Amino acid sequence: MNHKLQPPSPRAPPRPCSAGLPVYITGGIILTDRAFLDAFGGEAAYPLSYVAAVTVAVLFCFGIKLSAAVMQQKGIGETLGRRVWVRALVGVNSVTMRAIRRILLTPGLSLPKICILVGGPDWPVSVTAGILRCNVFQMLLGTLPVVKTQAKPSQARITQTPNHTSPRPEP
Repeated sequence: MNHKLQPPSPRAPPRPCSAGLPVYITGGIILTDRAFLDAFGGEAAYPLSYVAAVTVAVLFCFGIKLSAAVMQQKGIGETLGRRVWVRALVGVNSVTMRAIRRILLTPGLSLPKICILVGGPDWPVSVTAGILRCNVFQMLLGTLPVVKTQAKPSQARITQTPNHTSPRPEP
């Protein structure tokens, strides 16, 4: 048998990390802490202080998500999109990114485009939208349903302690 050894396939360079889930969970834990709840009047005096704190956590994380998308699209994709190293980081010639590119280039907002904007990898999708010179407002509009995926992780404090109280002892 004459087996030829194949050279190892070239590995794609590592992509910058922009994981949303840890940010949403951390935001929910920090922003629903006892000190933050007390800023909304405390649970004893105002039973909806936890709801207000979770709402602030969701809106805060949502703002982070949208501002990151704009910065990645405009600041990296449009500005540096012609650079070879940016295109290599995005992986513009991979099958996945070619499919995403095809979906992003379809006019208007379609269900596949919204699914890519909400569920796709944040950094490559946003930078690809910038490289393709997609309308940033349309991309943000397609990203709006992500608030639904942010609501549950932002309520992570519920699973930590009973009655949404902080595990720290009171002074």
